[in-house]
This record gives sequence, structure tokens and C-alpha cells, in this order.
Amino acid sequence: MTLKTFPKVELHRHMDCSLRVETVREISRTLKLDLPTDNLEDFKNAVLIREPMKDLKTVLEKFLVTQKVLSSPEIIERMAYEAVEDAFNDSIKIIEMRYSPSFIRSGHENLNFDLIHKSIMTGIQNASEEFDITVGLLGIIGRNDPLALATEVSEFIIENKRDFVGVDLADNEVDFDCKKFSQIFEKLKSEGLRTTIHAGEPNYPGAIQSVKDAVEVLGAERIGHGIQVATSDKAIQYILDKKIHLEICPTSNYITQSVPSIQEHPIKKLYDAGVSLSINTDDPGIFDYDLTHEYEVLKNTFGFGPSEFNRCNQMAYEASFIDERLKARFW
Repeated sequence: MTLKTFPKVELHRHMDCSLRVETVREISRTLKLDLPTDNLEDFKNAVLIREPMKDLKTVLEKFLVTQKVLSSPEIIERMAYEAVEDAFNDSIKIIEMRYSPSFIRSGHENLNFDLIHKSIMTGIQNASEEFDITVGLLGIIGRNDPLALATEVSEFIIENKRDFVGVDLADNEVDFDCKKFSQIFEKLKSEGLRTTIHAGEPNYPGAIQSVKDAVEVLGAERIGHGIQVATSDKAIQYILDKKIHLEICPTSNYITQSVPSIQEHPIKKLYDAGVSLSINTDDPGIFDYDLTHEYEVLKNTFGFGPSEFNRCNQMAYEASFIDERLKARFW
């Protein structure tokens, strides 16, 4: 068995940042976007992030390049279908994908939340009927969204909660405190929606407190990234005591300079400490890699093998918000 064919579980992948570069190029030509579509390598340099950038905020700003492509229900449906197909081709059996209604809608006056969601659900359904994979969907609220917009997104998620396995708070962690969303997440949880929160990703003084706030104020059961807890034995013990699962994205953390190098990534330290964690891609379309690539990185850098990968996948399976009866059929 190769790493490509190794059965996998993934919990942290942004669907709206999983577009194939070939699809982005094709649509960019159709929409006549100001991008160098004639030369493939020039185009990749314009839309992909393959080298470390200054910080997470800089990376997030570059996401806006491909966001322009998500301009119609047909394109959004294609994005969802291809994202599921790509996951299946990477031997992923169970995957949770997340998307931000406000991110996709921004700048597209012809789109509304209902159109976006219907297109995504159609793409997922069509792909799920064709490929042997189960997909759970998470709705994202943006940290930098005004409270009124965040409330609008949360109410939309509640109205369509039959389609979502959970909710997430994402975006610029350093400049936007999560605590202002406490009432929103209290209501979401009261509606039965499970919670994962982006926290403890960039290396800044408030990173560990950000994780604690996500858990204690927003009721997070999982943390997206959370790698900065590794800088404190006390914080690691906190995660263990609270039984919090960390959705770790090694190469993404390097690209955003949340860690200075792959060799200095704390995943092995957290794994050895007994922290529940999973291996994830984060934004595979924009970062230009797949989950197999992450397995190869961990194999080559930290000596991970079948035993470690099996354990990470089992922890991911147990932490997944997908209904037990459904995910058990695929694992």
C-alpha cells in the first residue's frame, strides 16, 4: 500500500479554497479576469501560494484572487463536485469540508446564501452518488465580519441545519477576538450544531488564550490548528483535560509562518503527548498539494508510518461530527 492509497480521514478542508488550478484558469478566461491565463506557470504564480508568506493575514488576502471566480451557481456546484472527487482520488473515505457563505457572496451581487448553498449541496450529492466517500459540511462565520453579518450567516446555518454537521469561526485571529460571537454560538449549539473554532494558529502572545476562549466562551469541541498550545506544557495539559481535538495542517502552518519551518512543527510533540489530533490540508487548491503530500511530509520529517497514520485517522474518525451510523459504513 502506498501513501496515496492509504485510507484517510480529513476534518479541516476549506471547500471554497479547494478549487483546481485548471478550473480557476478556465473560468478566469471565460470571465476575462485580469490574470495571466496564457502561460500556465505565470498563472500558477498569480493564484497559488506555494512558498511561505509574511503571515496569516497576507495569505488570507491572496485568497481573494480565486474568490472572484466563484461567480455563479454553476461554478460553485462544479467546485463542490470536484472537491469531493479530488478527495476520493486521494483515498479519503470520510471528509468534513467547510465553506463561508459571506466569503463566497462577497462581490457577487447575483448570489445569495440560498443559491450558494443549493449549488454546494447539489455538487456534493452528485459526487457522493458517484464516489465511495462520505462528506460532512461545516458552515463558517468570519471573525472579521460585522456582528450583523455574522448573525445573518448563523441564522442561515440554523435554517439549513439538516445539511450541516457543525459550525466554525475562521479568519484573522490576531485582530478579531472570538468572544464577541458568544451569543451567536450559544444559539448555534442550542440548535444542536457541533462546534470547531480556528484558534491558536499564528504565533502571537494571545494564541493560547485564544484557544481557551474558543473552548470556554464558544464551546469548541475541536480546534482548527491550535498548534501554539505546544509552546506550553500547561496548555497541552489543558487540551488533554478538556479532551479537545486539534485539526492540524502542517504545510499550511509553514506557509502562513505560524511555524518557521516544517522541521519545527510541533505535531510530533503533540502526538507524543497523547493529544487527539488529525492531519489535514486546510486549503489544498490554493496551496497546491493534497493530503498524501501531508503524509509524505510527516513521514520524511518525523518518521511517521502506518501506525502513526492509523492512530491519527482513528482519532479523526472519533472526533468527526458526521453521524456515527453513516461514517461507520465507510471506515
